[in-house]
Amino acid sequence: MRYALLIGLFVLTAAPVSAFSPQITEATRPYEITTIEEAAAQSQNYLGELDGFPVMYEVTSDESFTLQTQVHQRYRSGSEPLPFSLIAIRQNERGGGVTEVARMNPAPADWQKTKSSQLGMSLWESPVLQADVEPGTYQIEISTPANEGTYLLSFGASDSEDGYFASLAGVQRTQQFFGLPFLMILASSYVYYPLGVILVLLVIQRIWKYRKLVIQHDT
Repeated sequence: MRYALLIGLFVLTAAPVSAFSPQITEATRPYEITTIEEAAAQSQNYLGELDGFPVMYEVTSDESFTLQTQVHQRYRSGSEPLPFSLIAIRQNERGGGVTEVARMNPAPADWQKTKSSQLGMSLWESPVLQADVEPGTYQIEISTPANEGTYLLSFGASDSEDGYFASLAGVQRTQQFFGLPFLMILASSYVYYPLGVILVLLVIQRIWKYRKLVIQHDT
């Protein structure tokens, strides 16, 4: 059993997983800007809650890139998704002001129900807001008509790898943010898949021990 657990722990720590370490947005006033520090195309996730006003994110790039963002919210049986909308604008370098780049205001039918094995929960998933843009500073506003609701906002399309335990902590943070109980972490593939590996190793170990005993008894 000890060796099976050691091998299982090695699998957990050695195998890279898709990075998932969402940051919690802490906006305290209307249009307070949350700066996206990573590269514009890098996959990033932000947890946030509208509290009577829109929330604004800002990203700056010295190179052309694909501005890509998507809203996720918790799926609740028997209810429609909250009407989150996104607006992307560009800060003008000359003369000040801003220019709208893209806008998304999906109807209820445009939201897709998905089951995230990674998060161990069901989500409403919006269409992807996407635009090929030039170098510059861009702001993305998220809002609803009543400016209420909890969301997970995803940016970027370029995946990266992160440590197992860092991603597992991100899953737990997301579940807690959406109000799920602690034990729901068991529904995440980050938990049940490694547990399955350990269980298989334990079964193999037991079979091997039993086989050795049978051989010894026969001899």
